[in-house]
Amino acid sequence: MPSWRSIVPRGLRNWLRNPRASVRWLGSTRAFRRGRAATLDLSASAGVPLILRCHPAAGRTFRLFLDDSDHRRELRAFVAALPSGQLRLFDLGAHYGFFTLAAIALGGTDTRILAVEPSPAAQRVLNANLALAAAGGARARVLGAAVGATDGSMRMLAGGVASEHYMFAAPSARPDAVAIRQCNLPTLARQAGFAPTLVKLDVEGGEFEVLTAPPNLEALRAWRVPLLLELHAEWIRQRGRNPAEVLAALAGLGYELFHDGAPVAAAHAVAVPLVRLLCRFPRPHTA
Repeated sequence: MPSWRSIVPRGLRNWLRNPRASVRWLGSTRAFRRGRAATLDLSASAGVPLILRCHPAAGRTFRLFLDDSDHRRELRAFVAALPSGQLRLFDLGAHYGFFTLAAIALGGTDTRILAVEPSPAAQRVLNANLALAAAGGARARVLGAAVGATDGSMRMLAGGVASEHYMFAAPSARPDAVAIRQCNLPTLARQAGFAPTLVKLDVEGGEFEVLTAPPNLEALRAWRVPLLLELHAEWIRQRGRNPAEVLAALAGLGYELFHDGAPVAAAHAVAVPLVRLLCRFPRPHTA
């Protein structure tokens, strides 16, 4: 007998699985089409003046940076990592573009951003947010792709409205997975036309493949830039990998780890299911 997955398209299953989220998404989309946008004052969370306008569908997610202490710490780490010179951001796993918008607001007029996101639905919201910020084109470019160890493609599952349209790496046997273009870091630099001065990486457990691949490690070694990393240790273990290898690879490049503004040992970082880290090279000593 055919399975539910083989009969009903995943997109429709996602809509039916959570009717409340589906209705909320439709309402947000209708509100945006009528000219409505959400405005969030994140200055208290960021520690610097920061006001963002966004698509109503993004407002729910962005409010986490007001209401959730872990997200507030992540925003503070992002602000702390901003370079004193030109801001060239690789926003890898950009989703609705919170950090892309924050970089536009906090960087100078010469800020340049490559926002990489595999989810077509999230890309639409991200592009709408860039339009609200009048920041498309030269300042910020959206690339529909996943980040991985090599160039090619990745089989991914769409989480749908209930998971805010995130996408996740799929087990090989899933018939409802879709092929998404995949790029490694050197290819992204060629696509962008610039090397980053800051990298944010949030790829839902795919950070193992990204940060243990030699071409990506060599790129980070050459760039020597701060890395804002969301490490999904539990998801990495569920896929039979060891998250400690990610942090060992970064330590081999010379990165030091910080959480909530303080140094953190790798063993402590991988002991929790999810941790948001600022990884940076030691600052030069001054006489």
